[in-house]
Amino acid sequence: MQVDRLKESSHLQVFVLTSPKAGSGRGRDEIPKLQTRLKDLHIQCEVVDSIDTMRSRLSDRTGASQRVVIAAGGDGTLSLAASLILESDAKNNHLHESMVAAPENDAHLGTTDRHTDLETHPIKATDQKTLLLPMPLGTENLVAQEYRHSYRVEEVLATLGRGRVQETDIGECGDRVFLIMASAGFDAEVIRWLHLTRRGHISRMTYLLPILRSLFSYRFPPLQVEVDGQVMNPCAWAMAFNLPRYGGGMGIEPDADGTDGLFDVILFQKAGIWNGLKYVWKIARNRHLDDPSVVRLRGERVSIQSDQRVPLQIDGDLQGQLPISLQLIPKAISLLLPPDTP
Repeated sequence: MQVDRLKESSHLQVFVLTSPKAGSGRGRDEIPKLQTRLKDLHIQCEVVDSIDTMRSRLSDRTGASQRVVIAAGGDGTLSLAASLILESDAKNNHLHESMVAAPENDAHLGTTDRHTDLETHPIKATDQKTLLLPMPLGTENLVAQEYRHSYRVEEVLATLGRGRVQETDIGECGDRVFLIMASAGFDAEVIRWLHLTRRGHISRMTYLLPILRSLFSYRFPPLQVEVDGQVMNPCAWAMAFNLPRYGGGMGIEPDADGTDGLFDVILFQKAGIWNGLKYVWKIARNRHLDDPSVVRLRGERVSIQSDQRVPLQIDGDLQGQLPISLQLIPKAISLLLPPDTP
């Protein structure tokens, strides 16, 4: 039987994570509306635009038993929220383990004292996980596209109240986590040019000049890729997908599944600018999967390196350069999906 979380107001706490740099674009006025509606429902709600403040709120395990972080922004804001939730969960689990350690392991704390301490400061590993809910206000909002999330207040409230929870995989690259994909090659070069020339907020037209510059300057240097320890033939462009979404509506890897515990890796093997242009042309027309030089495989761990300087992008953000190692963490985030999501 589906429980309406909005009717359990005394047990629910909501944080709306947003960016202090965000402007007044589409849907921005929905945030104060959402805050007002939740207040009318007697639900604790706080709008947070600071990473340190969000980290502090998540580390406080007192109060409501069910917490939800609403990521009001683009895919970058969503990934940041996921990262902070994972960090908080890890600290909570570590604290729980230290609190319930066997008494004989603590020479300075007797059994009676430990029992009293646990009663005073109960830490439960079985506490409900913090739920993550996208409120799409960015340029692409690929996760929201995949699961049909909306920025409109009534639909956000419907998901908050009656949405189902999906235990969703995430990718990890160093100290950065991502929900959609990571890539090294041409598209990362476009993101690099965008990063160098960006002024203000991003629209799809903002990508036009970086794309043109990359088309005529990027040389598709060879990449060395390993998937779960399997060494692949050199390629010119490598992508690892967790979800089957990409900017501009392109379906580069349509079979990616955010719940199967595996990256869907796609490699474009032929190097050189003319082959690169052919790949871009085929991707735009959804014909790249018929090309025998395009290799597809799955795995939990992916490493990519190159003898040359090659940029890396994660969920549409520049993330330095190669070499990199990617690790998939299965069912790491509890994602709230709209009630009507298939």
